[in-house]
Amino acid sequence: MKPFRLQIALKGADSLTLVASLLERPPFVGQPIDERSSDLGAGDDASDLLRRFVNPGRERTSASWDEFGLGRSITHWTDDEVLASIPNETNPSGWLDAVCAMPIELAMIGSPHRRAWRNADYRAGGLFGLHDNGWASVFKGAGHERVVSRRWLDFGPWRTHRRDGDVTVVEFHDIEANVDDALAQARPGHQRIMEGFIRFNYIIKHELDGLYNDEKRRLRIVRAGAQVTSDEMLDACAVRYLKPDPSTPIDHIAYVFPIEDEARAHLHELWLRELECWTIRDGNEVRLDDDYNPTPDKPAWVR
Repeated sequence: MKPFRLQIALKGADSLTLVASLLERPPFVGQPIDERSSDLGAGDDASDLLRRFVNPGRERTSASWDEFGLGRSITHWTDDEVLASIPNETNPSGWLDAVCAMPIELAMIGSPHRRAWRNADYRAGGLFGLHDNGWASVFKGAGHERVVSRRWLDFGPWRTHRRDGDVTVVEFHDIEANVDDALAQARPGHQRIMEGFIRFNYIIKHELDGLYNDEKRRLRIVRAGAQVTSDEMLDACAVRYLKPDPSTPIDHIAYVFPIEDEARAHLHELWLRELECWTIRDGNEVRLDDDYNPTPDKPAWVR
């Protein structure tokens, strides 16, 4: 693989611990920063470096290990985000392994073709901050909770790896693919992952009208003759996760379709999001998603 500038975006409950993890690895460990290209100012020694990342009054603090900030750098945001930039990288898989071992919740590993994609005006969108999805994204522990369900990560047009430590890795393209093939592979996955991700500062747009069962904390929505859009389903998952109304906390959302054909038309997408799918059969409500067991249909490059 040709050397490229790798960018890694990290988010976790303790972002300074993530900075510390990066500082323990090449190409940062034991190297002096370039003070002219950093926000940290002069320090006594390398052991003082992490402390200087805590910079009250600044939204972000950056350190660069190369002149003019054009090479190795780490940026720490006050909202628990960290961005590392590593020039001349040839082993992104090694960095992926390292990231999975860090105390992250979410991470995005950049693509070797990031610059070419940007030059072609392609922006992938991302899980947090202003960072884009690239070659791979990582969900660890509580980071899974922002996905509409773990099923979503198994069924997308990407390669899925489950790892020890409650880690899920999603690869959007073959790391060895050329720029055009990589974009063709990654574009559907970049779009699909965001359709099932509840972003930070998420705004719920749909009003979910239904019958609330206080004992089961279930919202029952009857739908006849109208399609349930992907945007509405994402809002439903956000209501289930965020619980914006403390007086009616919702753990389960059931869509009830009086016409079975309409229920089955929605079954797969509802099941992917762990939203219940019901219909009326012979005067009785029948749940369809309990017995639904589809097989992922992966694109050719994954197979």
